[in-house]
Amino acid sequence: MLPVGRLDDAAAREALVRPLAGHGVIFDVDALDAVVEHSQRYPYFIQLWGDELWEHRAAAAARITADLVAAARPAVAASVADYYETRYRELRAEGLLDAAAAVAPLFQARADATATEPELEAALAGVVAGDGADRFDALAKLNRLGFVWRPPGQAPPAGWNAGIPSLMTYVLERATRY
Repeated sequence: MLPVGRLDDAAAREALVRPLAGHGVIFDVDALDAVVEHSQRYPYFIQLWGDELWEHRAAAAARITADLVAAARPAVAASVADYYETRYRELRAEGLLDAAAAVAPLFQARADATATEPELEAALAGVVAGDGADRFDALAKLNRLGFVWRPPGQAPPAGWNAGIPSLMTYVLERATRY
């Protein structure tokens, strides 16, 4: 199984451009910029965008324009909202809402959305009862659910990333309401 992760900017652009280029469809630069930004370079969101842009374009349209992106945005936003709710319910079912809410601010405070393992364990110490093994288990479960991830080849203690930064915001907003 491939690990959860986000693409770098160039790979996100290629993941959008290449499949459509195979059908003679090209992106206007501003349209591509908007889609990459909204996708947060998350592969699943890139797939949602690709599907919706394909569905929203006129049969003969050879360009993805800002207007086409605007037309597809509501459908993508609805799919993203469904995805967030599913992830939230998984965290809740696993008893990880407090753990997720404890680590999310670490990632949100940094432009690169990264944190070290010691930082995550310290944040979890306030909400996970038990010893270091229990905190490590909570971190492993957050990783399994894709809330946090470590790029392949990066050993502890460095290198944890937010699965999807905006999902962290969603979880924080929901967790504080209940």
